[in-house]
Amino acid sequence: MDKNAFDIIKRTNIFKNDINNIKKLSKISSNKLKFDFNGITYVVGLYPIEDFDNLKKENEINNYLRSIDVNPLDLYEIGIMPDLDKSYKVFEFRNEISLKEYISKYSSKEVYNIGLKFGEILKKIHMKKIDSNLDYDWHKKIETKINLLLYRQGLNKNNGVNDYILIDYLQNNSYICKNTSSNILYEGLNDKNIRIYDNDKIDIRGLKDLKVGDGISDFVNINKISITSPDFAKGVLESYHEGEQVSRKFFRLLSLYQAYYLLESLVNIRENKESYLNEEEIEKIILMYDNFSTIIPSWV
Repeated sequence: MDKNAFDIIKRTNIFKNDINNIKKLSKISSNKLKFDFNGITYVVGLYPIEDFDNLKKENEINNYLRSIDVNPLDLYEIGIMPDLDKSYKVFEFRNEISLKEYISKYSSKEVYNIGLKFGEILKKIHMKKIDSNLDYDWHKKIETKINLLLYRQGLNKNNGVNDYILIDYLQNNSYICKNTSSNILYEGLNDKNIRIYDNDKIDIRGLKDLKVGDGISDFVNINKISITSPDFAKGVLESYHEGEQVSRKFFRLLSLYQAYYLLESLVNIRENKESYLNEEEIEKIILMYDNFSTIIPSWV
């Protein structure tokens, strides 16, 4: 490993006076170094300096995750390296893989079982008690987002059939998100941020802030994962609802949120902006809902 890697580690408080005990130093990604120190394996990660405030929130997020029986990576130190224009953190190394990798390597039954376990975790995230005095109007937020999106869409000249299907659906159904429950959201839910270790244990990434809204909206991300793994999605849905029949209102709300993200993705693609869904995923999810003639996705 080159001298620059040791120079980075020497900038941390935890290792700066003991650099000679660093062993097996290797680069595991473009911004992460792994090494052994006194028999323990650590990682130093470098991030944009403006991410420092987010790094400071990680202890709060980790404590929250432990309170719902998730075992996050231990965080040993965070800081700034001004001369490199970077923030950094020192954390535990764990031999793990992403859900995306897990799906490609394991059987349908094993993936389904991981879905069952993740559904329990997602339920705990959504059931965590939040401040009852929080002044938050989810319906107003959704209405505002829809109106802004419809304005942006109206500026486009190259509209297709899917636009009109989705616009009609949003305009006719936005009222149903009145009086929904308020939950902590896992907006970073995807097949990279769900991590598997020790064969069947789950950790999660991407929970950067404890935002509040209707937890059903997180299932938009489950729809996306279902494109490659309906077995995982089925497991999540079953354990989330504890084996009980899923209500019609759940599916109606999910279809509303899904229609929003589909139309937003179409508009973003036309405006050459980063899009949540690519064109192929858009088509597959629209087919999943049979052009929104049904509220229940086909993987269920």
